[in-house]
Amino acid sequence: FLIEHRDHPDHSRFFHLAVDKRPAIELYNIIADPGCLMNLADSSEFADVRDELAKKLEAELRATGDSRLGDDPDIWETYRRYSPIRSFPNS
Repeated sequence: FLIEHRDHPDHSRFFHLAVDKRPAIELYNIIADPGCLMNLADSSEFADVRDELAKKLEAELRATGDSRLGDDPDIWETYRRYSPIRSFPNS
């Protein structure tokens, strides 16, 4: 439905929410925004929270030897995909 109606003004927003590439950093107030539609990562009001969480995440990734911090962080993009939908129309 979303692919077929991706240009319809009532539905295009939902198409993009479903298929667009996610931002590198996301931060949401899940109490005020339970649908997580307003990314606060670039808000100066939440810069301290964002930075603190980023440090905690990096420490955990390093402690666990996560490959995203290794020599080939893009390895996640090379795995074979099995979904019947692998490409989406440009809009």
